[in-house]
Amino acid sequence: MKATVITIGNELLSGRTLDLNFAFLARALAEAGVRVVRHFTVGDERPAMLAAVRAAETDSELVVLSGGLGPTADDLTREVMAELAGVPLVENRELAERLAARAATLGRPLTHVARRQALLPAGVETLPNPVGEAPGLWIERQGRVVCALPGVPGELQAMTRESLMPRLRTRAGVGVAVQAVTLRTLGISEAVIAQRIEDDAVDLTGVELAYLPQAAGVDLRIVGAGADAARAVARVEAALAERFAAAIYARGEETIEEVVFRLLRERGLKLAVAESCTGGLVGYRVTRVPGSSEVFVGGVVAYADAIKASELGVPAELITAAGAVSAETAVAMAEGAIARLGADVGLAVTGIAGPGGGSEAKPVGLVFIGLAGRGGASVSRRLQLPGDRHQIRERAAALALECLRRFLLGSLQVS
Repeated sequence: MKATVITIGNELLSGRTLDLNFAFLARALAEAGVRVVRHFTVGDERPAMLAAVRAAETDSELVVLSGGLGPTADDLTREVMAELAGVPLVENRELAERLAARAATLGRPLTHVARRQALLPAGVETLPNPVGEAPGLWIERQGRVVCALPGVPGELQAMTRESLMPRLRTRAGVGVAVQAVTLRTLGISEAVIAQRIEDDAVDLTGVELAYLPQAAGVDLRIVGAGADAARAVARVEAALAERFAAAIYARGEETIEEVVFRLLRERGLKLAVAESCTGGLVGYRVTRVPGSSEVFVGGVVAYADAIKASELGVPAELITAAGAVSAETAVAMAEGAIARLGADVGLAVTGIAGPGGGSEAKPVGLVFIGLAGRGGASVSRRLQLPGDRHQIRERAAALALECLRRFLLGSLQVS
């Protein structure tokens, strides 16, 4: 089955809101064996929405709309669905009563604006909304399906999983055997990976290989369909795992901070961080993981040299001799984090994020990662990162965690 996704909203066209709904829908549909062939983004205008649906129906058996089911005047998806079905909007009494009951529990009356959500195309099938108010809408015509879902991400995701996907799997042509694996890498570029695959003539028969660049690495998505999908995907996965073993940190959706958390917990170790150029990004990423208090004791953002000395115990003469951005200072910061915060492992980052502050000897993008273990083991890593200030900081934080992963596995070498 082919599908077109239409995301609706002026805020998407202005760039003020990122279109996360399309990414979620495309992944969910692909996992159900539905191939997304087009994606439109349109504003809150009936002519544009209708034109997008009619264009989509020329080559798609499924059209999924996201957004425009709310209560305000610019929420026009109900009107568009009614026009497609050739029916009027009528108030759904059951939905109106639910809206009134919900308003009463909040201690307020149901406004006429909120009540608009109960206006639905007459006779059009609805899809249950397990977490919100506005139901989805489902129209079948001329062998095609047009489905409308709310634009609120939490509602869209819950409805996709609990209402849309089960319905789609009962239709003919959906449910083709799909096998997919994601290999997550850090510290290696898309171009290097592609060149290695080409040079080694890796056999990609029977699969589609997608390169999905991230802040400091690339996700490799291997997808196969059909009766032999599992075997083809496994063959390609093994070939890529052999060639890029050092750079692959996870299989699936696990993040680098989740991998680090798991390794620290398995080893019964506590982590402390000391950050300069990343300004707390490493600690932020670690503490995004639920349960991170089991392994993370804290961190010090030591931006100024005086703070590196006073809070982390980095000798002032070391900073003078080697520089604040150096392997020696990075290691001393990591050792200081262990000593001052009572951790088993220290991770430190110092560098030049730019746009100013660089020199010929130490250009913008130069970053040093320092790692130390209680008992004396320490190592550093020198990186030269591309990008603007934001990109350098994000890449430095991600690669610092990757260095920590390798340190915990005993595979990090000084460089």
